[in-house]
Amino acid sequence: MPSYLPDTVVLQLHRDDGEAEFADCMDANSLTFVALGDAERPVFCGIDAAAQPHHEGAQRALVSAAGIVSGICRRLLRIPFGMSEFSELLRRAYNTEKGNRNNSLNGSTETALLAHAFLDAVWAEESFRCLSTTCRVGNILGSTGIGSATRDLAVDKWLPDQDIMELRDELMIARTAYDHRHCGYESNRPVSDMEEEGMKRVNAIESNREEARKRQPSVFCERAKHEAEKMTKELERRGGTTLDEHERALEAKKRESSALQADRESRNWECEHTVENIRTRKQYEESASDRLRQAMQQPEQELSLRQSAIETREQQLEMVQLDRARGREAVMRERHSIEAARRTVREERCRQRRQWIHQIKEMNAKFPEQVRPLAEERKKKREQATAKEDAAERALAADIKMIEEYLPKLISLEDIPVNPEETGIIRRQFDEVFTQEEQT
Repeated sequence: MPSYLPDTVVLQLHRDDGEAEFADCMDANSLTFVALGDAERPVFCGIDAAAQPHHEGAQRALVSAAGIVSGICRRLLRIPFGMSEFSELLRRAYNTEKGNRNNSLNGSTETALLAHAFLDAVWAEESFRCLSTTCRVGNILGSTGIGSATRDLAVDKWLPDQDIMELRDELMIARTAYDHRHCGYESNRPVSDMEEEGMKRVNAIESNREEARKRQPSVFCERAKHEAEKMTKELERRGGTTLDEHERALEAKKRESSALQADRESRNWECEHTVENIRTRKQYEESASDRLRQAMQQPEQELSLRQSAIETREQQLEMVQLDRARGREAVMRERHSIEAARRTVREERCRQRRQWIHQIKEMNAKFPEQVRPLAEERKKKREQATAKEDAAERALAADIKMIEEYLPKLISLEDIPVNPEETGIIRRQFDEVFTQEEQT
């Protein structure tokens, strides 16, 4: 909606829930709320000239609304006849309400002001204007009569919306809203053109306003100067020191401050120089450390290689020792098995040798028994043994004796190391004996 249009200032709301609900409505007044819109927002006078007439019309409608709302009392609606389009609107609403069949049951007409406030920060100005307008209208309705909504203020205390109040005073609403007259009606001289007279008054007000605005900076400066002088004298009286003394003390403080600043700057320079030296030394040490680290990389790599080789050799040595231990264990097991086999073989050989000796001894014992019957038979026959028989008996006895002598040497029950020379000698003796036996 366009700003500052009187048609948008007052909003009439109807409660319409449907035909059936409206027929049995106990509170069906046509005029329920009177809402005041953005009529209080200030216009930029002199900048936006096209908005000024709309703004003035909105202000007039606002004052009329305030007066009419204050006149609503128990179904008695007093309206200034034909003074505004807003009054026609209210008259139509009142006449419609008179024909309502529920008027006998309706209560008193309530007067309410509806102000819109927005939570959004973009509409903060609109909310402020609506609330300020509601407060002002409430103050007007709470007073004994409809007076001026503004009071004449000093020029130096004008607010941005003071221009609006000046235009409102032009309407002469100090009497009542029910007896509205133009400012030209109170003039003693005849006025041919009311609009021209109003424009002259507006121009005069604007010229006075411009002059006051031009004088305002100088007035402010003079007043500030006098107030500063008065405040200075009061402070000198309270403190016991004059402004010159304060200025001299200030100069001394400034010199002291400059000296301290110079000292601080020199110390800062020394600190920065020291920090720079430390930074340079640190960079040199870091570069040296980097070089040493790089130089240590190759020995570390070689050392790691050697350690890996040593570990490999140690693992191989452990494996060799493990293999040696396993081989030793295998050798010991094999040795034990061989010894067991040898023990078995020795026992078997010893058993065979005992058997052989026993057999040889039995045979040696049989030969004399075989010869003894021959000797007894010769004794019975009283015969003499021949030389050949005696030689045979003597040879048999010598052989048995020789066998008994050499038998332990030839057949030993224990395994003893063999001496090849002695074995050869014994073998040659046996050969000679056997050869002689064969010859005989």
